[in-house]
Amino acid sequence: MLNKNEKIKFLQKILAKSENVIVESFDDPNFKIWKNLVQRTFIKVFGRDSTEFEHFNELNFYSIDFFTSIYDDNDGIADHLKCFKEDFTYFFNKSIY
Repeated sequence: MLNKNEKIKFLQKILAKSENVIVESFDDPNFKIWKNLVQRTFIKVFGRDSTEFEHFNELNFYSIDFFTSIYDDNDGIADHLKCFKEDFTYFFNKSIY
């Protein structure tokens, strides 16, 4: 079982690695690596059945409409970007603090 300081260290690593996510897309390799890190860290720190892990997995980071729209449709891209930013911001404002 991790102690409080170890948990904080793991959570700080998530914050530090988030700086590598510069392309706001769920399809970006850096984002995928970061998301995987968050999932693994949440399991390690809070457990697989934790609310934190469950809530993070509920974040989509993309608009459902994105998949039904044509990729060159500016509205679809704008919706995707908006959802990505909202979920990314929500994560940092609600999940960790």
